Amino acid sequence: SGSARKIDGNYLKNVQTGTCVDMLLKEFENGTLLKVVDSSGAVISGEAVAGTGSTVQLYDGSKLVDSVIIVVPGDVDGNGCVDNTDYMRIKSSLLNNFTLNTTENLAADVDTSRIVDSTDFMRIKAYFLGQFDL
Repeated sequence: SGSARKIDGNYLKNVQTGTCVDMLLKEFENGTLLKVVDSSGAVISGEAVAGTGSTVQLYDGSKLVDSVIIVVPGDVDGNGCVDNTDYMRIKSSLLNNFTLNTTENLAADVDTSRIVDSTDFMRIKAYFLGQFDL
């Protein structure tokens, strides 16, 4: 959809697939006081790709003062790009074989209907076929 990034509660939404940390941090004021931490807690930087579940953290000196969780539309597994794993996790979720957590649900809900359903699944499938832009 090409929508602008926005902070919605604890989430930074609409981060595009393949966005590297340096490019993401340049969009914030006070960029020198920011860190990006992946879902395992490791600091990532430079050309590393920011994925769903990674966190942008704002510091005042050494004190963490705020943070937001990154949501990349379609990136359910948190690797920063939309791939077969994401597609299969959404399919498994729809078949009640896999439970998505809150952040994964936000990433899987590519049509922003607040429900992960067959429309989201089909849009991700169309994305793979080059017929739809997330």
